[in-house]
Amino acid sequence: MNRPEGKGAFAGVFAALLFAAVLVGACGVLLESALLAHAPVDRYAAADAIVTGPTSVTQQMKRVGSDPEKQSRPVAERARVPVTVAGALRAVPGVRAVVADVSFPVLTSAGRAVTGHGWDSAALRPYKLSEGRAPQGPDEVVLSRSAGVRAGSTVRLQAGGTPRPFRVSGLVSSGPAAAFFTTATATALNGHPGQADALAVLTRGKPDAGALRKAAPGLTVATGPARGDAEDRAVASARPDIVEIAASFGGVAVMTALVVVGGLIALSVRERGREFALLRAVGATPWQVRGRLVRETARAAVPAGLVGGVLSLGAGAAMHAAMVRKGVLPDGFGLSLTPLPALAALAVTVLAATASALLASLRISRIRPVQALGESSAEPARLPRWRVIAGIVLLVAGANALGVAAVTTGPTASASLGGLVMALIVAVALLGPLLARAGERVLGRAAAALSPVAGRLARHAA
Repeated sequence: MNRPEGKGAFAGVFAALLFAAVLVGACGVLLESALLAHAPVDRYAAADAIVTGPTSVTQQMKRVGSDPEKQSRPVAERARVPVTVAGALRAVPGVRAVVADVSFPVLTSAGRAVTGHGWDSAALRPYKLSEGRAPQGPDEVVLSRSAGVRAGSTVRLQAGGTPRPFRVSGLVSSGPAAAFFTTATATALNGHPGQADALAVLTRGKPDAGALRKAAPGLTVATGPARGDAEDRAVASARPDIVEIAASFGGVAVMTALVVVGGLIALSVRERGREFALLRAVGATPWQVRGRLVRETARAAVPAGLVGGVLSLGAGAAMHAAMVRKGVLPDGFGLSLTPLPALAALAVTVLAATASALLASLRISRIRPVQALGESSAEPARLPRWRVIAGIVLLVAGANALGVAAVTTGPTASASLGGLVMALIVAVALLGPLLARAGERVLGRAAAALSPVAGRLARHAA
């Protein structure tokens, strides 16, 4: 591909590998974000650890044509925690306070929905009083200043029952709109006595997650950025699906690159058959011929992988923003940008290109020099038996995956799409000459009638 007539092949290989690297790296950005990114920590910012109920359930799944297997799936709903666990958490060395946090909807007389909490939960963000004092009685409440009321006034609030009057004992000026009641009142309005949405742990230093887990067996302890997932379950629920989507798209990109690049390299090898035969005639070994072709391909793969890897970071960020904007990802789904996806795109691109070059060079490097000099550059009239068998097997596998996607929904259907696309791509690549001849027999006359020149060329190429 270093000769003048090989510039077209070089450009084609470079372009195919460039786009493959961009797509692989972009999928890597989504995959890394799903594995590492967490929802932003907002209301639990002042808490050192958050104890919640189980965040996943294990269920037995049976896919078509496979044995039953157990899968762990995250739960979208928040599992409540027994308040009695707070006593065991307070006994852990270094723990200075444990807050039983509850959240429930509250409707104001103006028809505005806010979130209700106990006053103890105000310290978790933290919310700070800008006017008045904390609630002390069952008929007192602290509201956000954005509610447009004054301290000392009376408002009517509805939480699970009929509206009732509350005296505004104070106002907080920062944070999302909220209503804070006394702990006893919040527990009663929440409607789940003895249970909390989460237990927020405040420590004197770095929290000992291991000791906290021992004190709360069967529950989930989140520290650091993982506290955001305890606050926003939508992000954790979307994570497995995004992992499957990113892995499927990345696999399709790699397979497409292998097929396209392999075809371009195979075409170049056929056109240069006499050149390689001459190398064999002057004493070049099969591995020397293969090495030359692999090195030529690597000269296109390395720069394509480098440029594509850098561009993939921007492409991944753009895909993330578009998926959030369209509602595919929840609003709090974070973006993780590190050099790892770009490096992975470079490695995958180079490996895929060199593997394609090595496979394409096997036949020409094995034959005798005299045989190579006498062969035509055209594709043999009959495909090898192994190629036909492999193509049919993959075609059947793709049809099976298509059936699974058609009769199932949810994660099972989405997981089958990657295998469906990859199987059909490889099947078409293996059976390409046969499919082209069949298409020529069916559509050849119509193509020639619509466009005589292009139609005749297409029929001749098939």
